[in-house]
Amino acid sequence: MAEAVEESELDRAPMVRLQFLDAARQRPELAGLFSPFRASVPQIFAEVDRDKALRQGVDISSVYTTLQAFMGGSYVNDFNRFGRLFRVYVQSEADYRRRPEDIGDIWVRSKTTNDMGPAGNARHHHRQADRASPTASTCCARSSSTGCQAAVT
Repeated sequence: MAEAVEESELDRAPMVRLQFLDAARQRPELAGLFSPFRASVPQIFAEVDRDKALRQGVDISSVYTTLQAFMGGSYVNDFNRFGRLFRVYVQSEADYRRRPEDIGDIWVRSKTTNDMGPAGNARHHHRQADRASPTASTCCARSSSTGCQAAVT
């Protein structure tokens, strides 16, 4: 059984990430380094009650896809207008996705009855401050960073 990550390790993760990025930015062969991780951004963890969803005829992947689109955002398509290319994303207005309870206002369609029902009926959820999250396989804190190879002259 994996050991639990100590609270202090999770609290240090944002500082370690910044130190890593600062050191990496000193390397001339690396460019555009950044991390999408923000310790101050809250997260809502939602888990589908699979048995309840199946009893209601709701496809579990539809619940997650719908939640992603409305609570986070989802790419729809591109279109040309005035000689420019525009990307289209779907996302709920900020006022409709501020609280975990707002999940109950998002509806999904039942495959068996074709009726719509709140996604909140098929899940439970809780709020947690964003932090480097332990992975199931390693139980170690993680935080992603992105960059690219600098242009060679």
